[in-house]
Amino acid sequence: MPSLSNSPDSPSGYPPSSARINFYESKTITLAPGDALVFYSDGVIEARNPAGEMLEEARFVSLIEEDTTWKSDTSGVVKTIHNAIESFIGPSPSADDLTLVVFRRNT
Repeated sequence: MPSLSNSPDSPSGYPPSSARINFYESKTITLAPGDALVFYSDGVIEARNPAGEMLEEARFVSLIEEDTTWKSDTSGVVKTIHNAIESFIGPSPSADDLTLVVFRRNT
């Protein structure tokens, strides 16, 4: 395993800012027709409104569960979530990226 040193002289191949490296377990799942996967960056659930409150995961999940457009059109759920996040954060620019990817099995 390579060194996780943050030294500028480190030959590890990791950028000096990599203070923590996460390793994830691989799993295989089978999606039934109509199932969807939603991937999002931390900027989505950490988006803040003008009062400083974060969107948080529970509110984000509610947005997905309440939206029925994803059953027929994945771009619809992306638009709905994007609009809900913009409405939540208000006129202030987001402090982080807002990345959202939705996959849906049709048949």
